[in-house]
Amino acid sequence: MRPRFAQPLEDDDGEDSGPPRPVPVPCTCVDWSSTGTVLAAGFGWPSLRGWDTTSCGVALWGVFASSFDAAAESLRPSVLLETQTSVLSLACHPDVPGVVAAGCQTGEVVVWDTAASASAPRATSPIDLLAHQHPVRALAWVRPSGSPRHVLVSGCEAGHLLVWDPLGAGMGAPVAGATMRPTKVRPRMRESDWPDMSDLADDDDDNDSGGGGGARAAGGSRRGRPRRRRAAAVPDGIAALAPLSDGSAVLAAMQSGGVATVSLGGMLRAYDGVSAVTARRGHSASGEHGWAEDARGHWGEARARSVPPGASLAWTSAAASLVAGVGAAARTAVVRSSEHAAKEAGAAAVAGSHVLAGRPEEADLLPALGSVGSAAGAALELTPHPGPATAAAASPAVRALTATAGVDGTVRVRSTLQRDPLGEAFVAPMRVESATAVAFSRSRPLVLACGGQGGGVVIIDGERSLASAAAELECSAAPAGLGVAPDADSQAAAASAEADFSAEARRHGLLLPDGAGAAVTSLAFSRTQRRVLAAADGSGCVRVWRMPWSMSQPVPGEAERAARLARGGAEEGAAAATEAESEEASATSPRGGDDADPIMSAVSAAKARAGGMRSTWDE
Repeated sequence: MRPRFAQPLEDDDGEDSGPPRPVPVPCTCVDWSSTGTVLAAGFGWPSLRGWDTTSCGVALWGVFASSFDAAAESLRPSVLLETQTSVLSLACHPDVPGVVAAGCQTGEVVVWDTAASASAPRATSPIDLLAHQHPVRALAWVRPSGSPRHVLVSGCEAGHLLVWDPLGAGMGAPVAGATMRPTKVRPRMRESDWPDMSDLADDDDDNDSGGGGGARAAGGSRRGRPRRRRAAAVPDGIAALAPLSDGSAVLAAMQSGGVATVSLGGMLRAYDGVSAVTARRGHSASGEHGWAEDARGHWGEARARSVPPGASLAWTSAAASLVAGVGAAARTAVVRSSEHAAKEAGAAAVAGSHVLAGRPEEADLLPALGSVGSAAGAALELTPHPGPATAAAASPAVRALTATAGVDGTVRVRSTLQRDPLGEAFVAPMRVESATAVAFSRSRPLVLACGGQGGGVVIIDGERSLASAAAELECSAAPAGLGVAPDADSQAAAASAEADFSAEARRHGLLLPDGAGAAVTSLAFSRTQRRVLAAADGSGCVRVWRMPWSMSQPVPGEAERAARLARGGAEEGAAAATEAESEEASATSPRGGDDADPIMSAVSAAKARAGGMRSTWDE
């Protein structure tokens, strides 16, 4: 499936020089509806910089509808939700069919409800310094622990992690927010990555033989080099988000390579819209609207049960939640500026939009996670990737089991109970290509799908090995004329547009130089059809595969083994020395417990080695 978007023709002066022509656009993200039968795909240029006005959007296909014909030219989307900017992230509501959220290159988060309107957005977030002003590359629907409703979590390149309630408080302002900061955990270096120490030895010899006798130069280091000043902490861009299965936290993969688990309990503790107490309280039809998602509940006007300290006006629940994370030192000033904005607008209560209109300091309203004096909570930092992280996924069956991908070409299987990864697999050969997508199967907890910049999808079966592929799915080049009418004029216009698109896509690294394939940008398993996997790629194609029966059929005891893998990695980390001795003894006298469970045996061996999991899984 490959839709085309009408782009205006412009001359050298930037003026329109003719009617729009249909042009392919890279596919950046895919997701399945709550029913698992409607496939949604977002289109845009992922690496475009500056203000983007490209005609893009979100396409929906009823893949399992009786009228769907995979061999026909009518593979045009059933519904096309157009935008005037690139769509970089996408998330379908897990419970409400027809609700789709998209993150855009301009910083907007757009929410559609196709059950109410087939084209017009239900709500759009503001482009604001206190919201998102940078590309929104990560979206995730999360049901907080103990809540009957979902919230939308978004992350942008500026490091802003915001929580929205699109079906409740709307998209005028977030209900909570924080800023991610660079990780303090150093990545584990492999022996091949160690720096050459011979240069340092030569420097020592030179300094010792010099007149200074190795003395430290004024204002410099021992070797006469100037000292490096510690750089000020800057926000860390968010590349991907994955909600844990119990809704207690989200896994954030950062553009710096950092990986962290962010708890949502502290950020949403003051928001009545998702609390179980409020849900049980109920509302009348004429009151402050219902909370149920299927009734499209609205909490934008609901009064907060407790107003911020020092408030003189009534506050909505969303506004009170937004300022709850502000530190005590700045809270009074934020409350005053918000109430001043509400009075100027003639509002009876302070809403979230009034908090933004009060123009508080960014560091006050969106404090860094874990910063001193803030109430934004903290993030559990895990061992980062050596380079930027590109994708993240969480197991829908095992809470602590997650995975991340990076530009170093690796996919790391992780447990949120420990910092070091449980396993590592190379998706790209020779570490020259990035791993760009990862997704967990919904029927088998230890099966992952991984995609790379070089094209192709790799299936990893943890029951066999977490370090090698169990199957490979090839992503060949897009067929010529896919999605184009068969008449001569349409074919000629498509050929010209295809040439321009291919040149631009190769410049952005989305197409291979030889035209053999395209980078895989996103992967998603169907929520209900356990054998169905969808992939997006840089050529603008959306591919749907039916997985082999062995890769989708649940295996007895696999969920328990996956849970033991996630728990055992943390529990056995403290006994690494003992396990090293046991590993040596097992060469001549096998242990019954580890032989019965090869996954746990691999974890035990890995913890005894500083080199990580890669060679252990191969053994």
